[in-house]
This record gives sequence, C-alpha cells and structure tokens, in this order.
Amino acid sequence: MTNEGALERVIRFVMVAVARVSAALLVVGLGWWLARPETVGALQTLEAGILLLMVVPLLRVLQSAARAVRLQDWLHVGTIAAVAALLAMTLLYASLL
Repeated sequence: MTNEGALERVIRFVMVAVARVSAALLVVGLGWWLARPETVGALQTLEAGILLLMVVPLLRVLQSAARAVRLQDWLHVGTIAAVAALLAMTLLYASLL
C-alpha cells in the first residue's frame, strides 16, 4: 500500500494515459509521414504527439505539488509552483510555433 492521496493517483493515471496517447500519435504520425511525406496531417499528428509528450513532465510536477500540499511543505509548494510556471510557459511557447 502506497502513501499517496487520491489526487496523486488520478494525476498518475492521467500521466500514463497521456504518455500512451502520445506514443500512439507519434507512431501513427511517423508511419503516415513515411508513407506520404507531403501530407500536412502527418506532421500535425507528429506535432500533437510531441506536445502531449511535453505535458507529462508538467503532470509530474503537479503530482509533486499535490504531495507537498498534503504534507504541508510550503517551501516545496512554492518551488514547485515556479517550476510549473516555467514548464507551462515552455509548453505554451512550443504550441505557438
């Protein structure tokens, strides 16, 4: 039995689901691009897979934040909030390219 809260379990479940969907999009996009390199849909599928893959570390940070709040470790919560903000800005910037 682990010592994790319900929110942490939900985030872990979502993290695994996002990683699996990302992997599927990357495989499909790569196969599509190899078969027909001129299609825009193949590149969009690859980009979606990469963006989803970039969400996984953000989810991991949120999972750490949930644990820190549960343990009332406020210094850790502040540090995690700064890291989450940097990751979110990076993800936003990458999605706009």
